[in-house]
Amino acid sequence: NITSITFKEDEGSFLAGVVAAMTSKSNTVGFIGGADVPLINKFADGFSEGAKAVKPDIAIITEYANDFGNDKLGSEIAKKMIGNKADVLYAAAGFTGVGALKAAQESRVYAIGVDSDQYFYAEKSVITSMLKNVDVGIYQLLKEYARENEVPEGHIELGLKDNGVQLAPIRVISFTDEQQKTLDEWQKKLAEGN
Repeated sequence: NITSITFKEDEGSFLAGVVAAMTSKSNTVGFIGGADVPLINKFADGFSEGAKAVKPDIAIITEYANDFGNDKLGSEIAKKMIGNKADVLYAAAGFTGVGALKAAQESRVYAIGVDSDQYFYAEKSVITSMLKNVDVGIYQLLKEYARENEVPEGHIELGLKDNGVQLAPIRVISFTDEQQKTLDEWQKKLAEGN
């Protein structure tokens, strides 16, 4: 009698990687994970694959904080990455990641938020966020309940195809028509399972 809804973080993170690669001027980007565990590795792997799909030679600095609640640690890790030329940071690290976003803004580099639209943490730095559309998941579950008068059991996994993950609006920077076309093409390919 259990129903679980999860999200294809790797698909949304792939798009975050595409955005990071097209934004980076130094050809170096950074990923900060809250812990080196399978779930966070999905974020890291998707981000890396997306960045390399656009720029195969891009350098990706990855570090795991082993802490989801330490904004000061997130800031320290971010500053170290920035010191190593990373000019776009993506953090899947809870409040630790918020510290990374703020450090990116202080250092005048770009950042990508996670799970919800994190633009408001660092409005001069956060170019987009990888969103988990929890509202879509709940709505689909309720719709199924209204139709069948029972909640479907088992595991429901939502990705780009199901509108379960997506990117927040692009802010702070402006994409060229060509860059937007590249992002749209990758989104279409992922939604189609390619």
